[in-house]
Amino acid sequence: TAYAAWDKELNRLYAQVLKAAGTARRDSLRAAQRAWLAFDKAQAQWDMAVHADQGSSAALNVAGAGLARLRARVCDLDSDLQALKDSP
Repeated sequence: TAYAAWDKELNRLYAQVLKAAGTARRDSLRAAQRAWLAFDKAQAQWDMAVHADQGSSAALNVAGAGLARLRARVCDLDSDLQALKDSP
């Protein structure tokens, strides 16, 4: 449930930042988001490898790490949106 809520917030903020970025910056934001998605996927695979020997707690640790990455990306996008709003 928490992951779904943060994912929804990520998509909402991404759309707002995309709009606020304007046409000049849109491609850069899209490239950054695609790179972040690739990083997130690769990091999740690494997390699974690191926690593979932890038995039933492995899934909890991997999910917790994924949630932390998602939350951090939401915070980054929120900061970006505020910076765009504050710029002349």
